[in-house]
Amino acid sequence: MDTLWNAAYDIYHKSPVMVGVVWPDSEIMFQAIKDTQGRIANFTIIGDGNKMKAIGESIISPDLDVTIVGTQKTPREAADYAMGWVVEDGGLDLVMKGSIETKLFLQAALNKDKDYNLRTDRLFSHVAVLEIPEYAKLLLISDAGVCIKPTLKQKVDIIQNAIDVAHKLGIDYPTVAVLAANEKVNPDMPESLDAAALTVMESTGQLKDAYIVGPMSFDCAISVQVRDTKGVEWMYDDADILVVPDVVSGNMLAKSIIHFAGGKMAGVVMGAKVPLIVASRAGSVDEQVHSIALGVLLTGDKLDG
Repeated sequence: MDTLWNAAYDIYHKSPVMVGVVWPDSEIMFQAIKDTQGRIANFTIIGDGNKMKAIGESIISPDLDVTIVGTQKTPREAADYAMGWVVEDGGLDLVMKGSIETKLFLQAALNKDKDYNLRTDRLFSHVAVLEIPEYAKLLLISDAGVCIKPTLKQKVDIIQNAIDVAHKLGIDYPTVAVLAANEKVNPDMPESLDAAALTVMESTGQLKDAYIVGPMSFDCAISVQVRDTKGVEWMYDDADILVVPDVVSGNMLAKSIIHFAGGKMAGVVMGAKVPLIVASRAGSVDEQVHSIALGVLLTGDKLDG
């Protein structure tokens, strides 16, 4: 993840980025803020002031100049305040989920009654960026955190959101593998039908700036040796993006990579007018830091591929 950090560092030192963190009531979150404040981002903490200070004062020294906006008494109030602040006066460049449920955090961003104007014509979807010791490049997985059981139409947005992240990472023409149990189209396996349709959409120009392949098993998508053994035709590099059938499989895949394969992860939600930084509440300090770096990267110029 050094590449993410270095890119975020360069962006921040050209034009400082302000991140609003919604309800960071854990020592892990405050440690991540301490590790990145003034290096790749500046922070405003939004939540119950007394509670935030009680946790943060033992970790963050006053000279780090972290602002606490402390009038919100519930996590949802804090999220509403943060989303409004982005739109109303541009005081925040990014919003980050602290120890608030992802559902509440995103409900605030999508709140029609408040008219925060963060919506676009895209679906909100989570993009996980993983660095894996045994994989030669960054691997993106989507959607592992937001869309429970996406439709074909929703998968189009999920893919396009992931492609946008890949482009910012300097991957000009990513290989997108739409996952299923195997490489066959099976009427009894809806995800395989969706995968086949998505490849047609790429061939007809409805999905652009990426190679879409599927249905494809996980091992074929990431290993030339497996493809050769199975006799699977493949004209591309190993997958840059894995599109999973549903949030359960995506969540298990991403967390298995972290806990069993020593992977490092950063997470964002795309589809809003600004990226929303979303790391697991149970994630490590490193995961929080990497997610901040990814969010900052997405505000600046793309990496050189």
